[in-house]
Amino acid sequence: MLDKLNVKRLTAHKHYAWYLGTALCGSAILFMLLVFVSGAAYTYVWSVVGMELLLYMLLNAFSCLLVPDLWSYIKKTIFVYLLNLGLLFLMLYVLLGKNFSDYSGNLPAFGALVFCFFGSLILISFIRGAANFLKNE
Repeated sequence: MLDKLNVKRLTAHKHYAWYLGTALCGSAILFMLLVFVSGAAYTYVWSVVGMELLLYMLLNAFSCLLVPDLWSYIKKTIFVYLLNLGLLFLMLYVLLGKNFSDYSGNLPAFGALVFCFFGSLILISFIRGAANFLKNE
């Protein structure tokens, strides 16, 4: 189990953003493959990507509250998130092929998830700044 000491040690690691992104992207690709092989509708494959992006946003928001150096982590996590997004859409394109464009109506929802990710980074940095200010007073 993860106790307080292990969580602090994990989030203090300089490659924590990569660990989080790799774990979530890898599990999403695995679930995408499972859903695709099971013969489910293509909308479920898209749903796996949406759930992964939402989970990444939530776990990243919690992580931003725990990491010791917020700005270094934010720089890394933005790059990892964009790489994660690119890999997931590449995997969608590989799995769906020519049917990828049939589901382009899902793109505004994914745009909203990306916007929410960046919005959460701004909100968390504001919260951390206020907390640090109050802690120093």
